Amino acid sequence: MSFIEEFKKIKGSGAYILLAVLLLLPICIQGVLGLGPIVTDYKYYVTTFGLFCRLFLSVAIGLLISLSFYNEYRRKGYLNVILNGHSFANLIINKMLFFYTFILVYLLTALFISLGFQLFDGSNIGLYYKELLISFSFLFITSILLINIHMFLCMFFNQHTMISLIISVLCSFLNVFIVPTQLWIMFPWSYPTRILYFASLNTLDFVTILLITICSFALILYYNSINVRST
Repeated sequence: MSFIEEFKKIKGSGAYILLAVLLLLPICIQGVLGLGPIVTDYKYYVTTFGLFCRLFLSVAIGLLISLSFYNEYRRKGYLNVILNGHSFANLIINKMLFFYTFILVYLLTALFISLGFQLFDGSNIGLYYKELLISFSFLFITSILLINIHMFLCMFFNQHTMISLIISVLCSFLNVFIVPTQLWIMFPWSYPTRILYFASLNTLDFVTILLITICSFALILYYNSINVRST
């Protein structure tokens, strides 16, 4: 029920239509463009996901989380939590699980559309399914990291949740310039794009991404515990 409740909190705001556009537009455009040139094997996956990961995924995550927290504050959701005797921790956990599940389905939808273009083009997915699994798994992990970052921003800025959305948009544009540089490891919004080229990453890069993701969990839990003690 908590998933359905979180889903309804931004239903009717037009957010889900925007999220669909942010997914379908880049994936389909790149998928069609990939049909022309000779793009084979894993490179087709990179082609269809490239623009989506570089510019649109961060914005989608920022939009989803910012609107969810915005409606939470606007409808006095935090006050209702207190009046109903529930804890802030439960509210945050419910939101985390909803965001993780939604983005997983979101990414799977993008993957299936990409695979559809690849099959239409005659690609033999069986030849590079291991690369797809590795890349997609770490793409989901990096998405979790971005979710945690934007959740923290919404919690930190309190009722000014749109700051999180603005940051996601700005970081998406900065991502274009940072991804090719050595500074990408210091810029989490570049991780989804770099993961597409995971073969060029070393073990330390993967470990760093995992550690930062774990730290982002700890940061949210710690900040949430501070809020609980202060109420």
